[in-house]
Amino acid sequence: MVNQQIVEYVTSQLKSGVSLDAIKAALVSAGWATADVEDSVKGMDASASPNASATNHTSAGIISVNDLIPNSGLSPVSKGAATERKEEKIETKKEEKQKEAKALAASIPKEKPVVLEVGPSERVPAAPRKISIWMIVAIVCGLLAIGGGAASVYFYSQAKGLQDKITSLTGSGASASSKVADLTAQLNDAVKAKDDLSAQIISLTSQNQDLAADLSYFVAPFAAGSSTPQVLSVEAKGTLSAGALYTVTLSNGIKLFVANSKDAKVAAALKPLVGTSVSIVGGHNQGSNMVTVTSVNGNSVQ
Repeated sequence: MVNQQIVEYVTSQLKSGVSLDAIKAALVSAGWATADVEDSVKGMDASASPNASATNHTSAGIISVNDLIPNSGLSPVSKGAATERKEEKIETKKEEKQKEAKALAASIPKEKPVVLEVGPSERVPAAPRKISIWMIVAIVCGLLAIGGGAASVYFYSQAKGLQDKITSLTGSGASASSKVADLTAQLNDAVKAKDDLSAQIISLTSQNQDLAADLSYFVAPFAAGSSTPQVLSVEAKGTLSAGALYTVTLSNGIKLFVANSKDAKVAAALKPLVGTSVSIVGGHNQGSNMVTVTSVNGNSVQ
């Protein structure tokens, strides 16, 4: 593709007496695409000014490769007309961008131009290497990566410290929970032991009462100063059987005889219940297995 910047540069160098081949070689070595260089110099006469005077070699009339910005699309200007062309560039946004690009390029140290000897009186200034913005981007990215790595290490250490504290607190909580569970288990065991003991006391009390009742049928305690056994009210439950006297057999095997079995009301109440479990209430002389029945299964027989 034809590049007007290359065209003006080649025209300037040809007028200075530099050969076309030398000019193309300098452009290619400066980073310009060979295709762009070839397209831009097509139709140009290499002998346009073959016998230029020595005055043409002065810096005022020569456009150096150093003044070119590869692929910028902007036309180079001679050093003598720099001020006038800068005023024109300010008028458009595109020219302002070129100024910014030239300012960026100027901030980077340039190597001294290397003069290419192509003949006894011909010199072509060597083009500097291409200015690459990617190098600056790479440096910035490297600094960001280093900063990010340092931040990552810092935050990792902070997170690790917090994790250790959480682990420690969790362990303490687990230990406290274990102790609470142990104490709860001990309390439950104590409550169960208490309940068992209460049950045993109730059972022993019942057994004691049963034993006292059983003893009352065989042991006849006397009241102080009296030789007559005491008559107590008694309630007994057992299986009723018939005989000379009606008999109630208790669960412990003790047999109580109904002393008033011949009484008509008592006999009428007991006869239908023979062979069943009955509950009798009556008077009992301690030391005797005889009971005078006054109630059968809650029904009075008096």
